[in-house]
Amino acid sequence: MARERITKKMAFSRSFDWTSTSEQEHLAYVRRANVKQLNNILCTYDWGHFPETVLGWATAQKGLDLDAALKAFFNGDPSRFNYIPKQDVGPDHRGTVRLLDSICLRINAGFYLPSRLACDAKLRKLDKWLFYQDEDITEGQRGRWVLDRAVLAPALKPAEASIGDEDVAGLNPNLLPGHHTPLSESLSLKAIIRPLTGS
Repeated sequence: MARERITKKMAFSRSFDWTSTSEQEHLAYVRRANVKQLNNILCTYDWGHFPETVLGWATAQKGLDLDAALKAFFNGDPSRFNYIPKQDVGPDHRGTVRLLDSICLRINAGFYLPSRLACDAKLRKLDKWLFYQDEDITEGQRGRWVLDRAVLAPALKPAEASIGDEDVAGLNPNLLPGHHTPLSESLSLKAIIRPLTGS
């Protein structure tokens, strides 16, 4: 009965109060969103709330845009953990790291739809991330998360993404098509997603 009252109360609305509502109410609200609304939630959801529950569900839905998934990934501040050995991640952050794992794996698997990078103009964080990713390769090392350029290329291609000349000029040339760095290792998608879905 209580669950039914929550469901009826959670009609999707931009006026939803994220700060004074519970984890269950966040999830119930997000589950009512359509694809366009989910893309916006991925771009704007505060990781200080309940990211493992809310974004863990939202990022697993089909039909979402690549740019929204990338913004969600960078909103989680992955640079905090990118060079920390898995066993050294503190218990308070393991859920966050698992969520970042699953988003990165889905990005590299081509799960999200190529789209214009609109969540964050030119996604400067992506530009910076790939710059340091290249530096790691040059130095013979790698971080925990390596983004696959072959997957990112369609979204970054000017002709297909309708990105203007001024936008292309702001991007690292290495981000453009033809510059693919293969992953040196792969992770099990099921093994990482299982803790998020409870399966």
